[in-house]
Amino acid sequence: MPSSPAEETGQFRNQLFNQVIATIKSGLETGSLRSSRASEIADFVLKKLQASLTTTEIYQLVPTFRQTFPELNELSISVGQHYEELVKNEALPKALALIRAGKIQEANQFMKSLTSKESK
Repeated sequence: MPSSPAEETGQFRNQLFNQVIATIKSGLETGSLRSSRASEIADFVLKKLQASLTTTEIYQLVPTFRQTFPELNELSISVGQHYEELVKNEALPKALALIRAGKIQEANQFMKSLTSKESK
């Protein structure tokens, strides 16, 4: 039975929490992260990844984490790249369908809307 969008978002959020925990644990074990800094990171992530967020909102939010916590740089980049790929994989077929239907202007507007969203 397929998961609902809410369940999928919850699973994605939990996956991110686990990745953050692994990053914190590794930093504490290697001594590259103080316990006070680990607590700050954990609090920040818990506050930001609210249950009310959609998957798309999470994908757009997580890449900004590195601005506050460079320790989350790898996670931020990974999530950002994955989201970019998802957008491309969904956008290209839609744009091509519009072009094939002779809706060149709509396809152009659609692609412009995507690039403006990505640059935010």
